[in-house]
Amino acid sequence: MVEYANQESTRSGAAKRTTVRLWLLLVLALTVPFASAQALGSEHEAAEDEGRDVDLELDTDDLRRGAADDLNAYDEVERQDIEANAEIEGISTEEAMERFAWHESFSTLLDDIRRAFPGEIAEARLDSDSYEGPVVRFDGAAPAEAVDVLEEFPQPVEIVDDAGFSEEEVFADVEAAHTAVYEDPRVAKASSNPDMDDGSVTVAVELIELDEHEEPADAERARADLEGIAERKTERADVLVMLVEELESELDSILGGGHLDLCTSGFTVAPAASGQNGVLTAGHCSLPITYEHGSAQYPLSQENHHQGPLGDFQWLTPDDGGVSVQAEFFAISGESRSTVGSGSPEVGQRLCQYGRSKNQTCDDVVQINTCSPGNRCGLTALETRQRSDGDSGGPVYDFRRAYGVHSGNTCVDGDCDHDGFTRMWTIEDAFNVVPLVD
Repeated sequence: MVEYANQESTRSGAAKRTTVRLWLLLVLALTVPFASAQALGSEHEAAEDEGRDVDLELDTDDLRRGAADDLNAYDEVERQDIEANAEIEGISTEEAMERFAWHESFSTLLDDIRRAFPGEIAEARLDSDSYEGPVVRFDGAAPAEAVDVLEEFPQPVEIVDDAGFSEEEVFADVEAAHTAVYEDPRVAKASSNPDMDDGSVTVAVELIELDEHEEPADAERARADLEGIAERKTERADVLVMLVEELESELDSILGGGHLDLCTSGFTVAPAASGQNGVLTAGHCSLPITYEHGSAQYPLSQENHHQGPLGDFQWLTPDDGGVSVQAEFFAISGESRSTVGSGSPEVGQRLCQYGRSKNQTCDDVVQINTCSPGNRCGLTALETRQRSDGDSGGPVYDFRRAYGVHSGNTCVDGDCDHDGFTRMWTIEDAFNVVPLVD
């Protein structure tokens, strides 16, 4: 069932995402205020899909997970995560199924819509203060094909037209505003995040300590000046710069011991063209890195590395070419599972993480595309801070689908008590790798 709403458009057009990606992923056996919306019902007019080759449909698993209310309808891995989330939340398994079991299927459906209609989604949430249940907002009118497939989804979905911006535009504005502020000599640290209600950007700033002769008014002038600098660097967004006393930057790595002797390994990947298979981890994990499995040790070499505007990630391969890199990842201590693919996280989606320190934890996505005080952008923020030393690089997943690689903390509106991870889609594009499949 789909409910429709419309809001006044403030602009037209969108930056088009041109990369079409079909990714499937697995991990290493070596590694352990919305504008007011007026309901239109059946009077909603979807955009005509002229000239597009679109093939959107729900598979049987999507329909099964979206509608199933019996735990026996899920496989062993799915039941394991449903029961874990029930225990975490202190709720029954029936309530956990109702709240979380359809998230992965809905997320992959949105991925298909993004591939079919690049640059047209403004925002997607699996929950919302303004709507009951999932909502998808579009830059302009919702494409007819997208409306049709959303109508088939077992959960009621609300569609909102004419947001006036696309995800891609807002995410580019976040990076532009953050970079402009962070590079200013008056700034000690900065964190940035979008407000997807209106497409604006918030930058929290810790200024370099004022000299004795400077007054608080000087700090306010600096804040207003930085706000103007940031707005001149963005394409369309309003920017709010807020001053905070301190921004904390934490990276979850340690010296010595563990799955990668510094961090936790993430998902396994293969070069899109040719080359050696390898494993992902966080970019800040220091070399040299050795994978330890029982008494065996396998030195790893760095193939590629990034810490900056796209996130925090690196790709490693075994020095011994005879070592088997397999399509599995650890989701719970001592238990590995295969992965069905990769996906892009949505606000409100329940995702789980694994690491050598904290084993399995699960939490809700609260913000996409934040910039941390360590000048790492592109990080997705979870609701709370649960991971700790040694967990960097670990897999972020929903059932068997890979969503990212854990980094450390990140900030939302100056609050830095959020776990942050780099999205798998970003890593795959940046390194031209594809996930291993079973």
